[in-house]
Amino acid sequence: MPYLTPEKKTKHTAAEKKTTQSATLKSGYCVIPVSGPHQATRMIQDVSEGLSSSPQKYLPCTYLYDAKGSELYEQITELAEYYPTRTETAILKQIAPELRNLTETQLKEPPEMVELGSGSSAKTRIILDAWQLSNQCLTYIPVDVSETMLSETASALTREYKQLHVVGLAGDYQDALNFLPAQRERLFLFLGGTIGNFSAESQTAFFQSLQHKMGSGSRLLLGYDRRPHATKTKAFIEAAYDDASGVTRDFNLNILAHINQKLGGNFELARWKHHAVYNSEAQQIEMYVESIEAQSVYLKALDRSFSFEAGERILTEISRKFDPQELSEWFEKLGFKTIKHWQDSAGWYGLLLLQA
Repeated sequence: MPYLTPEKKTKHTAAEKKTTQSATLKSGYCVIPVSGPHQATRMIQDVSEGLSSSPQKYLPCTYLYDAKGSELYEQITELAEYYPTRTETAILKQIAPELRNLTETQLKEPPEMVELGSGSSAKTRIILDAWQLSNQCLTYIPVDVSETMLSETASALTREYKQLHVVGLAGDYQDALNFLPAQRERLFLFLGGTIGNFSAESQTAFFQSLQHKMGSGSRLLLGYDRRPHATKTKAFIEAAYDDASGVTRDFNLNILAHINQKLGGNFELARWKHHAVYNSEAQQIEMYVESIEAQSVYLKALDRSFSFEAGERILTEISRKFDPQELSEWFEKLGFKTIKHWQDSAGWYGLLLLQA
């Protein structure tokens, strides 16, 4: 089931790529939409295939992130139950100077830092603070589906960091990778445990595509969430995806509102509920929206109705959890070398620094 699957390559003209450089130099930042006109067609196809799938209906998790979804996710990262963000942040604060030393000398001038799924770039500021100590110019390339959030973040960052140029790429990961010139020395950031949103099959395809964009001196800083163990229970993980205040519920149900807006749907959110469970066999959290009653939903863009039984679920996101040794070995088989591994004292979360 293709929860996150690399798409066909989108061609970008030399003029588009030149725009990236000129806009950056003139204003300090720019935001470039990279999804192109195929985005609407892709959404129609994705939703049609997902809601027609049997035995398990699904919706790709990328559609959780419209403007409202991105705002709700930022709220999730501040919740007491949501340990990944604060744990990853604490690790980054400890390792930022070492990370700079391990990457800075490998990157050609001027260095580029690409972040996939940047959001508000809150954790990225920790890395930028350490990098700024070297008094070096840096081009930061955040990638996010929310053009609004990218613009707000880019504007704020260029005010805070005087030697920083920001080129935001608004679109999904694969479209952004297609846009970037290949084989350049870069530091890639893939934080927040987002690797867990890939199925095992699409994970391989994605990181092969990413590897193509990494020159010989490039590094990849990867954040991953660990599996349950003695000091990290299944219930502890589940609570992070089903908080008491209901923010994750609102975030999950918003995918239906997003589809209503984009595809002319008539999902009634009050007739659906949020459900999150840890699948111990697959070692992953599974998030669903569950139909409270038997109902039919019409999507105008598809000119089609979909029927749901009471209790029927639509899978909206998986979040796989990893064993650090197994993950490192997997990357090595793909052609990456592990440079450094960090984790918190409780062993809840880890960061890998890899070289292609």
